[in-house]
Amino acid sequence: MVPRPPLPARFRQLVAQHEPEVQEVSQLFRSVLQEVLERMKQEEEAHKLTRQWSLRPRTGLAPFKTRARISPFASDIRTISEDVERDTLPPPRAWSMPEFRVPKAE
Repeated sequence: MVPRPPLPARFRQLVAQHEPEVQEVSQLFRSVLQEVLERMKQEEEAHKLTRQWSLRPRTGLAPFKTRARISPFASDIRTISEDVERDTLPPPRAWSMPEFRVPKAE
């Protein structure tokens, strides 16, 4: 975020740029004041969010480790594809890859 000049400096800058009429000066000052107040509000909200994130407890994945046990090779659910895959031969490998055969345990 680019730092902005404080209120008096910003007001002087706008007066020098726009050269307002006398009756427009109060409206110009009001717009600069609203701009500064809005920026301060945004900065406070950002600071509050930063504080919330920095004070948040760091748990990581610890709660998930106790809930789920994943066993990718053990399954009680029988599927149709399992029966089909058991009876088909694996596709031949490319010439650069050797054939690997897993001995069938019966």
